[in-house]
Formats: sequence, structure tokens, C-alpha cells
Amino acid sequence: MKVADYIVKYLADYGINDMFIVYGSANGDMVDSFVRTDNTRYVAVMHEQGGGFAAEGWTKVKGLPSVSMATSGPGGMNFVTPIGNFFYDSVPGLFITGQINSQFMRPDESIRQIGFQETDIVSICKPITKYAKMIERPEDVKYEIEKALHMATEGRPGPVLLDIPMNVQKADIDVDTLIGYDSGIKTTFDKDLIIKQVDKFIEDLQNSERPCLMIGGGVRLSGAIDELLEVGRRLKIPMFPTWNALDVVCSDYEYYGGRIGTYGGAGRNFGVQNSDLLLAIGSRISGRITGGNIH
Repeated sequence: MKVADYIVKYLADYGINDMFIVYGSANGDMVDSFVRTDNTRYVAVMHEQGGGFAAEGWTKVKGLPSVSMATSGPGGMNFVTPIGNFFYDSVPGLFITGQINSQFMRPDESIRQIGFQETDIVSICKPITKYAKMIERPEDVKYEIEKALHMATEGRPGPVLLDIPMNVQKADIDVDTLIGYDSGIKTTFDKDLIIKQVDKFIEDLQNSERPCLMIGGGVRLSGAIDELLEVGRRLKIPMFPTWNALDVVCSDYEYYGGRIGTYGGAGRNFGVQNSDLLLAIGSRISGRITGGNIH
């Protein structure tokens, strides 16, 4: 089996039934692999940036990490903006870029480029990904794709990037001999501390007169929308969604208080400002919520 075929089949078996792609010579082998599986669909987009944003929407609807593919050079660089959006909004996604044949890569950084559209997309994207890696050996493909998907979904979600040279995509591999990634290491939390914090909030809540809840996009990422809405009904206090939670606490919810922050309105912000207890759930309370002058 070719590496390219293994990648597409693995992702299809994972449950990713749509992948957003702009074709190019450096990712051609992976595109060709779609004709050998019926479990996923090649979604042809007009621009890599648009494909990345489409993938983000797909993830938010499906609840799975999305996959976007592009060719080398400008194809991969067009991914930078959607990758940044995935990163700052904590959305899990796998970005795969094709790369020139390994033999045409520059030998050192004093040379900017040898192969056609050769670009160090890994270094470009490292600051805005949880994991970015070039797969240099065909036998590493199982390890790297399993690690990438684990990193994208474990703990705080985010984007990952795999850069794959054309000669690696074309290489034949023995699937039975491949070594996978040990995903046994998971994020842990201090449960005793969390219980103490919850108890303290309940105590403060019982002593408050004008409590309210600020709801952020982290509620959706945690899969806790139903639980949140039930908490609101039990507490019977207003909820104010941030920009990324407009479809978590909607305007037809009985305790909807309105969107807040610089994109909100004076009345809603006034409600938060005059509460005597504010609990933020799934929100980093950014400058778009507080405004520029918080002193």
C-alpha cells in the first residue's frame, strides 16, 4: 500500500467523511487515493483559505477533527489564516501539505529554495499549531498521523500540521510492520482543587443577589451544552453569551441575557457590570469582552 493510500484510508476509517482540498502537484498522490475508498469524499474548494474555514465549520457541526489538504509553497501558506483561527478558537483540525521530493530540499538555511515551491511550512506554522512535523520516512506515517490526531483532540483542542514530501507519499509500505503512537498520556486535573472551587462558588451564589453567567465557546468544545442549559434552568439566572457562544445560548433560551462585549449592547453589558457575582464558563474573558480600558 502506498503511503498516500494509507493516509486517506486511515482518515476515512477515523470517521472523517469529507476532506477539503485544493489540488496541486505536491499533493496529487493523496488526491488520487480518493478513488480507492468509498468512505470519504473529496471536497474541491476554490482556495485553501476558504477550504480551511469550511473545515472549521465542519468540525463544529460534526464534533470531529477536520482535514484540509493543500500543495506545497503558496498552497500551504494560504492555510496560515485558517490555522490561526483554529488555534485561537481551540478547534481540532489536521492540515496536510504536500512537499517537494526530499532530494530537492535545500541543504541549509543559507539557500532559500531549490525545489519548485519548496517552503518550510512547518516552521511557519509551528507558533500557531499544537504539533507541526514533516514526515521524512514512509515507515513513520502511522506514528505521525496517530500522534497528530491525538494532539489535535487531547486537552485543549487545536490545529496540527503534517508536511509530506512527494516521494514519501508515493512510497510503498507494509502496513503490518508500522509502529503507532502511544496515546496513553492524557491531560490530568487536580480534582480536589476543582471541588473546592465549586464549593466556594456555590457558597458565593447562595450569598449573592444579582448573579449571572458568562458563556464562552469552550462549552461547545467540551460537549457540555445540554448540561449548561439545564444548570441555567435550575439556577434561573441570566446567561450572557460571548461571540463564540451565540449558538450555545440562543435568543430563544428562557434565560438568555443578550450578547455582551464590544459586539454586544449597552443594556447587556450593563447587566454584567451590575451583577454581584459573575461566573465565566468556557471563556478566556478577552479584551473583546472587557473593552480596552479595564481600570
